[in-house]
Amino acid sequence: MEEARSPEQGALPLNQFEELLIGVRAPLYSFARSLLGVDQAAFDVVQEALVDAWRATQRRQPPFTAEDNQAACRRRLFNVAYHKSISLRRHNRLIAWQSFDEAPEVERTLLAQQQIGQRYGA
Repeated sequence: MEEARSPEQGALPLNQFEELLIGVRAPLYSFARSLLGVDQAAFDVVQEALVDAWRATQRRQPPFTAEDNQAACRRRLFNVAYHKSISLRRHNRLIAWQSFDEAPEVERTLLAQQQIGQRYGA
């Protein structure tokens, strides 16, 4: 007969998860920052990767189990950060923002509309 498993059996212990975070947070941030070029975006990507890791730990999903090693956990975190960073870059490329400061034709159009409005009392 199979032995009943306790709810905590197989889960990555909290102290090991904390050690993993302490060792990987700064390099993970540097990695995301090098891909994105923006501090806040890199911070957000790291947070998302760490939340994903915590959820995987709670579900006892590899590599975030007691049986797996920290190198596998680090690889998974960097993989998640890479994919989230690339996804964010694609999203930002699709939604291109143009500053009015960099668009003199818009400024000329607005100025012309303002002058027309002053002439005709609008």
